Amino acid sequence: MNQNNLQTFIAKRIRYLRLKKGLSQEKLSELAGLGSKHIHNIENEKYNFQIQTLNKILTALEVDERTFFNFDFPIQSKEIENIISQLEQLPEPQKTDIIDAISTLLNNINNR
Repeated sequence: MNQNNLQTFIAKRIRYLRLKKGLSQEKLSELAGLGSKHIHNIENEKYNFQIQTLNKILTALEVDERTFFNFDFPIQSKEIENIISQLEQLPEPQKTDIIDAISTLLNNINNR
């Protein structure tokens, strides 16, 4: 595995675990004691980071190294990643309203 593949894996894995816990990038940055844009930059592969930073993130996600590196996670389409990214940019009240609307729409479609 070359460095770019490893960086991509780590970025996607952090994103997956963060979303699974329902955390925003800002909240995870805060829990890990990092700058507010740190997680955003890591998830978007904008820069390399130190192992100590990864340790802080794993601690904040409450996951150990074995779990982090030995788990297959679903790959999301670019469209879904784009929607999630746009949702993350919204203030909480708007985010909640949109998520509720999407949930209602999906429930209606699935119950047909």
